[in-house]
Amino acid sequence: MKTLTIFKTLGPIDLKNVRRDSLLLWLPLIPIIQALGIRGGVPIVAAALQQHLGFDLTPYYPLIMGAFVLESPITTGVIVGFLLLDERDSHMLTALLVTPMPLSGYFLYRISIPVLLGVTTTLIGFPIAGLTPLPFGHLLVVASLGSLIGPQVALFLAAFAENKVAGFAMFKFLNSLLFIRARTELLALPARWFAGQSNYAHAAFAAFSESGTSLARISE
Repeated sequence: MKTLTIFKTLGPIDLKNVRRDSLLLWLPLIPIIQALGIRGGVPIVAAALQQHLGFDLTPYYPLIMGAFVLESPITTGVIVGFLLLDERDSHMLTALLVTPMPLSGYFLYRISIPVLLGVTTTLIGFPIAGLTPLPFGHLLVVASLGSLIGPQVALFLAAFAENKVAGFAMFKFLNSLLFIRARTELLALPARWFAGQSNYAHAAFAAFSESGTSLARISE
């Protein structure tokens, strides 16, 4: 069975499952909501910090957007991970063994979806946030690097989460790692290796050095 046929077969099924699940239905909106919050909220916070504490938050805008670049594929990875949990509980993988669809094609589909969705949501959300404009070519590279964490999240949830409640708790834990990463950059702590668990995540953060505001200068 060709890859395109697998996408055409499983894609509508996934869309139907997402629409029927109230939890999965609002998760795709998180990156857009965050982008709008960054666009409207961060400049207000920056102005307040500058006025009351004399602290300039502007040099840290790339760090904030670096976290956003990772948040989008993490969210899409969670969606796919929850779909995998449903399929695991319904023994869908066992049923696939007696169909023409090869398991290798199925797993390729499952791994590709969070990557594609992660890149798409980042390309949409990043300009909406508008803190650190990037040329489209640079943004595409950054989004592609960040999106590689999506399949890891999906497979992690499918392997270790007992149900969606446990999976949602793990989602919160993964988000907390982003804040740990941000704090270590802001405070220049040597524990930075603890927050940068993924090489892809570190690469996505580091790629912002090409935007004209280097993260290396932030952490000095």
